[in-house]
Amino acid sequence: MATSKASQSKKKRVVAAGALAGARPIDIARAANCSVRQVNRLQHDPATQFLIAQALVPYHANLRKLAKKALAVVDRSMVAQKKTNADFVTQLRAVERFGDLVVMAAGAQASTAAAGKPGRRLVSWEELLAIKKAREEMIA
Repeated sequence: MATSKASQSKKKRVVAAGALAGARPIDIARAANCSVRQVNRLQHDPATQFLIAQALVPYHANLRKLAKKALAVVDRSMVAQKKTNADFVTQLRAVERFGDLVVMAAGAQASTAAAGKPGRRLVSWEELLAIKKAREEMIA
C-alpha cells in the first residue's frame, strides 16, 4: 500500500514525538495509525532522528544542568543503605532516561532496550562502580 509523502511525514512527526515522550512502540503505533514494525523502522530513519535532535536543541542547556544531577544520583546510589528512604531504582531509571535524551539530542537513536518497553534493562552495580571509578579518575 503506497502512502503519500504528507502522511509519511505526519507519521514521522508522531513517531518522533512518541520517542521523545518515552512512549512504548505499541502506543506510538496506535497514535500514528500504523504497525509497530513501521514505528520501529521510522524510529531508525535519519529524518526522524533529525526531527528528534532538532526538537531537543532548545533544551541543551537544561540537559547540561541535568547531567550534574544525574551524576549526583549515581554517587548517592553507591552509598545506598536500607535506612535511607530514597527510591534509588526510580532515580536510576530517571538517569537512564536522561541518557536516552542525551543520545537523542545528539541525533542518534536510543537503544531499543531503553525505548520504553516494560522490563527495560537497569544499570547493574558493576556498571555503577565502573561509572563512579571513571568519574573519580576524571576529577583526579
